[in-house]
Amino acid sequence: MDATPAALEWRVEETCLSAWPALQEVLFDGWLLRFSEGLTRRANSANPLRPLAHADLPTCEVLYRRQKLPTIFRVLSLIAPSVDEQLASAGYTDEGDSCVLYGGIDEIETGPDPNVRLLSKPNPEWFGAMAALQNHTIEQASIYQRIVGQIAIPASFVALFANGEVVALAYERLTAHCYAMNPSSPTGDTEGRGMDGGLSPLWRTGPRKTVRKARACKWKAAIPRRVLFITAWD
Repeated sequence: MDATPAALEWRVEETCLSAWPALQEVLFDGWLLRFSEGLTRRANSANPLRPLAHADLPTCEVLYRRQKLPTIFRVLSLIAPSVDEQLASAGYTDEGDSCVLYGGIDEIETGPDPNVRLLSKPNPEWFGAMAALQNHTIEQASIYQRIVGQIAIPASFVALFANGEVVALAYERLTAHCYAMNPSSPTGDTEGRGMDGGLSPLWRTGPRKTVRKARACKWKAAIPRRVLFITAWD
């Protein structure tokens, strides 16, 4: 992790975007506008690609309206406060928040777990278990599979078993500089198994002290529009 703090934070952001792609994307004025039929905020929001200080709200709103989606902006802690102020002046409110933690992999203890199954590609059992854990409708499960099918970077798909049943799921992605892991919401059977419930072969027993930085973001949505989001994947 020899990059400057700012460069590393944007590298992590790039990895997060690549790790959870959208079904459609538009590049506009330094923003990446993403559209995925409403499944997850990250895949259906405007995301800054550099330290921006302004957003073209009317144009973004038109594009999301055409997709029958609410207009949502990811307001990263990496961009100017003026963007948050602009959105607030236009009537946008906080829809939620999230935080990305990262640290050095070399400091993390690793080891095999006989209860963890690692797949190079998700199979029907993995997709079915994910749909059940996330309470997806048939339509949402179909969209989820299409989004996963868009992942172009190396990825592994993980299932944690307890008493012969899947109790938690995750998928892991690797780029040239970053390893990222997204767990689903685990059940109580995973308590005490590490930061991610015992899912990741690399992250499983990692001490909390390895977390070096928290990169936060707020989600801003226009007041008049409402939508149900499946938020487990941010």
